[in-house]
Amino acid sequence: MKASTPSFRGMAPRITPRALPENASQEAINAKLLTGDLGPWHRPGLVIQIPVPVVTCVDFTEDFANGLTPYTTYVGSSSLFAIVSDDYGNALSCLAQSGTTQVQGIIRDIPAMYSAGVRAKFVVNQNANGDSGTFVLTNASGASAVFSLVPRRESFIDPSRRVECIWDGETFFASPASVDLAVWYEIEVLVLPGAGNSTWQLRRLDTMAVVGSGNLSGSFTAVPVDSLLFLIDGDAVGTANSYFDDIVVICD
Repeated sequence: MKASTPSFRGMAPRITPRALPENASQEAINAKLLTGDLGPWHRPGLVIQIPVPVVTCVDFTEDFANGLTPYTTYVGSSSLFAIVSDDYGNALSCLAQSGTTQVQGIIRDIPAMYSAGVRAKFVVNQNANGDSGTFVLTNASGASAVFSLVPRRESFIDPSRRVECIWDGETFFASPASVDLAVWYEIEVLVLPGAGNSTWQLRRLDTMAVVGSGNLSGSFTAVPVDSLLFLIDGDAVGTANSYFDDIVVICD
């Protein structure tokens, strides 16, 4: 049964029910008491629903050796690439020294994404200077981010011959000493906005032990990329002492 009262005055919880005037109450639940009337609050109704596409961001892995034959030579380049099978697929290295100038290597198209960093596997096979690998993340506008990895730095640059990495111009040593021979390692750089927020971590893959970790001092952000270029011997020169595998572009 509908009940109504003119000029509802509101709640008077301290007055006993017997003494309440007809236009007041001790309690009002789900009632709108804003205009001198007594009315209900209604649940909001759906006006319109706008569909939003769901985009799944997936990390992309490239080993660069796919489709290549062993001892591949690139026309117009002094690089001679070797391909070996390992526990992680086919690994890639450079057999011929090319001086200190970066040479054209291998370029792959990758799904268009925003890259928030990289992850790569490497191994040092001999107690000598190791090849360096440079990974250039690019888009139609040119280079967006560059990651260089020197698995064993030359002793005249670093007496400890540590793992040296360069992310977009910032250099860091990822290991306290030289890495062990014939042991696969994985380096990861994860970029986040804000100075000092980006991180790196090096671990050995036989025991999964973390060898080193830290933060980059600069401020880096995810960048749009759609291709990945691999250059050999751009930062350190070696002759097949290092192999590289499974470069992973981390999707933001």
